[in-house]
Order: sequence, then structure tokens, then C-alpha cells
Amino acid sequence: DEDGVTVRFADGGSERGDLLIGADGIHGTVRDALFGPARNRYSGYIAWRGRSPLQHPDIPPGTFNAMFGPGTRFTYYDVAPGLVHWMSVANGPAGGRDAPGVREMLLRRHRGWGGPVADILAATPEEGIIRGDVEGRSPERRWGQGRVTLLGDAAHPITFNIGQGACQALEDALVLAEH
Repeated sequence: DEDGVTVRFADGGSERGDLLIGADGIHGTVRDALFGPARNRYSGYIAWRGRSPLQHPDIPPGTFNAMFGPGTRFTYYDVAPGLVHWMSVANGPAGGRDAPGVREMLLRRHRGWGGPVADILAATPEEGIIRGDVEGRSPERRWGQGRVTLLGDAAHPITFNIGQGACQALEDALVLAEH
């Protein structure tokens, strides 16, 4: 309304404020409330992600590492001492499910890649490997209406494996603050 915005939550609670910034991602409810349900599209590839409890001499602190092969790639970086976040991306059809042994499948896919890839995968608990279809969507033509606006992936989703979503959201926030 003219005086503010009221947000109602699934638990029945509500909050009122001067402005609502929907920074709730590619599946955001604020975006859907403004413009209707989103039509995300499958990117053509799948990502497996995990965290490995591993201290490794070939993973220097503060570095992001990416390795590429035909139809696949592997990225890894340290998130804390003795903890490595990694992602394996491969072309493939959407909607699949992994049979037991996904870690072995990933070890086969990346056999011979060198560096710490095999050690990272071997140190990851099987149940800690998450599979997800990578989706995208065209950016919205406009990002807001009245006292409600969007930023980040809610406004212009970037496939998560590119690693630009948080940076773009920060740029959006800066532009929003200037206006």
C-alpha cells in the first residue's frame, strides 16, 4: 500500500516495513508474487557437490581451482582449515537419480585428472554428495513494482556453477542503495 509493505509468512506470522527486497534466489517467492510463477529452464548439465574433510598440500588456502575435460569439469576450494568444497559438473539429461556408488562414479569420471581430485572425492562421505540439475532463466524485464524490488538471482538468475550469483547480488545492492 502507500505506507509500506506487509509480508505474510507460511507460519502465519507477518512483518511490515517501508520496502521489500526480494533476494530469495531463482526459486524466490517474492519474484513469483510480483510476476507469476517462473519458468526456469534446464541448462543441459548436472552438478554434484560436496564437502570433503581434507587437509591437502595441493590446496593452498584462499584459492579457487578449476579443471576442465570433455563435457565435464571439476572445481574445488578450501572453505576452512581442513574442509574443501568441491563440484563436479557434467553434461546430461535432467531429472536423473544416482544409484548407490555415486562417489565411485565420480572417481571414474575424473580418473587421471591429477592434482588432489581423487583425494577430495575419496575423502567425501557418500551421503554428503548432492546432485542437482542446473537451471537458469532469462532476467526479468523489470525488477520491481511499487515498494517491492528484486535483486540477485531473483531478478536475473545465473547458473550457480558459474560462481557469480553473490557478486551480482552485491552489485545490485550497491545500485539499489544509490537510488
